[in-house]
Formats: sequence, structure tokens, C-alpha cells
Amino acid sequence: MLCTPRYELILMPGALDAALGLPQGSVVTVTCSPSRGVAATIDLAEQLRACGYRVETHLAARRFESHAHLQDTVACLDTAGIGDVFVIGGDGDSSAGPFAGADLIAALAEIAPHLHSVGIPCYPEGHAAIGAQLLNEALDAKCFFAGHMVSQICFDADTIECWLVRTRDRGVALPVYIGLPGVIARRKLLGIALRIRLGDSTRVLSKNTGFWRHLALEAQPGPKIMEIIWDAALPIETSCGGCCACATCHCYIDDAWMTCLEPADADEVDMLDMAFDVGENHSRLTCQIAFSEPLDGLRVTFAPA
Repeated sequence: MLCTPRYELILMPGALDAALGLPQGSVVTVTCSPSRGVAATIDLAEQLRACGYRVETHLAARRFESHAHLQDTVACLDTAGIGDVFVIGGDGDSSAGPFAGADLIAALAEIAPHLHSVGIPCYPEGHAAIGAQLLNEALDAKCFFAGHMVSQICFDADTIECWLVRTRDRGVALPVYIGLPGVIARRKLLGIALRIRLGDSTRVLSKNTGFWRHLALEAQPGPKIMEIIWDAALPIETSCGGCCACATCHCYIDDAWMTCLEPADADEVDMLDMAFDVGENHSRLTCQIAFSEPLDGLRVTFAPA
């Protein structure tokens, strides 16, 4: 089962160094960050290819601004010798350009028929924001140019098997790579699962103590909230590294705690103007909030990516 694994890398600081510990020649897939965009994915993919890895690059349909943007990206992949792609819709309700999902597959079939392989996602436990019928229709629409599927992480083998039987009965014969988490502490894995809204099988991580809706983190006074979250290995975006030069660490602070914080300065206010789904009175950047003893018990909620 694990004789030919594929390793998925999330665009986080240190991703390249972590990948260099993999066996030479491994297949490494590079995800696409909704905030950092396509260019960051291509940059890491090119570096990995130069190091001798076979790279599969995630292409998020909603992040492409135009057909020309897609053509330029394919040209970069061709130059780097990368012929494997994985096509997803991409997080968020809005699109940067004309693509939303299956239409990107159609565009690739037209402009890049030479691609070595095209992967598409599948969801044995369903999708938090998309109904089962729409998921099936989207999968069917993508199959004509796809060579394989990769499942969302699921912790219940019976659920995967039942979904696969139903999918085969509908006539979908693409091979499936089963998504499995890497070596990671259970608490950290649960945090990631909550963040990306995995299905009910996530309950297995809590060992029958109920589904955790909140995570309690411990920290000493001094570091920024962003650093505390980062140290806990939760998947918070930190594109600028905490320099208040982006809004990717946007969060919501419970109303009861807002009066305990120093007011946001002009730079933070300017960055929040660039964020999505800003709350009128409780949006802040975690990189600008230093943890202190009066903030013990502070409740922070990730803003939508």
C-alpha cells in the first residue's frame, strides 16, 4: 500500500528544508495557499524539482486571474520540467478570474494536452460546503482529462470503502490515492483537522471524549499570539512573517476581550482593510497582539482563509 507514497507539502515556512529529508526521487505535491497565490506554489515546486524530486503542483482554479495567467503558469512548469498537476477549486467563495473548478480542467486539456498527469480531489466523507450531488457532478465533469483521484483525509476505512463502491458503481474508474496524515502529535493533527473542517471520522482523534470545538494553548507572556499559534503547529497563514505587511493572520477576538487589548495602530488598520470578512469591532492581526498575563484565557477564532 505504501510502496509508492506521495508527500504533500503545505506552504509554510521551512517546507523546503522539510522536503529535503525525503528520499531522493520522491513524488512531492505542493499545495496552493489562498493568500499567497499561485506564484508561491510555483516557486516552491521549481525549487523541489531542481533538487531532484518529482513534483505535482496544485493549481487552484479560483486563484487564476485569466487564461493568460494559466498559460504563463503552464509555461513555467514546462520550463522547470514539471508535468504533474493537481486541480482543485480553491478556498473562498470569490474567484480572481474566470475559473471555478471543472472549467480549469477543460482549459488545461486545450492548452496543455502534453501534461504527464492530472489529479483531482475526492471526498469520501463529503464536503463541508458542497452537497453530495454537486460533488458527484463535479467529479464526473473532471474525469475526462484526469488520471487519478486523491481523497481528503478520512479516519474511517469503512467510510472510504463505501464511498469507493458507490463511485465505482457510477462508472468512475480512476485510481485513487488515499490521503493519510503524516507523523504528527494527535493534538496538532486535531487542530489541523478542525481548521480544514474534516468530516465526522475526526472524532477518532479525541478517543471518544467528544469532538473538540476549541483548542487550549499554553504560553508564557511575551510572544505574539501568531507565534503561539504557530508553535502549536496550527495552520495559520504568516505570509509576511509577522511584520504587519499582510493580513493573512487575521483573527476574531471575543467581544469580552477587546477592551483588554491595546488598540490597533494605523499600520494594522491599513492591513485589515485588505482582509476578507473583517468583523466590525473584533477583527485583529495575531502578529500584533503580544500575549501577557491579563490575556490569560483569551479566545481567538481564525478568520476564513
